[in-house]
Amino acid sequence: MIVDDFIAPEIYRELVRTFPACPRNGGPTGYSCFWGDPLYDALIADNAAWRAVFEAAQSQAFVGYCLRTFASVFGKTGCTIDMSKAA
Repeated sequence: MIVDDFIAPEIYRELVRTFPACPRNGGPTGYSCFWGDPLYDALIADNAAWRAVFEAAQSQAFVGYCLRTFASVFGKTGCTIDMSKAA
């Protein structure tokens, strides 16, 4: 999915500049960093750009956008959650 201007250019540049070297682990890529990991938590605490992306992805506005955008897909994939009641 591509959403033009989802991340402001100045924030994107800071994300690229400060992208962390994730340690090898058992995540989906083998080099993931997750919420609750010390590296992840420090990144969110110490960097305004990463914190802004984290807060945007955790916002009700983003959740609502995803639910509206993918509502038809959820119904076709065997989703067992009643998405009509999701907010």
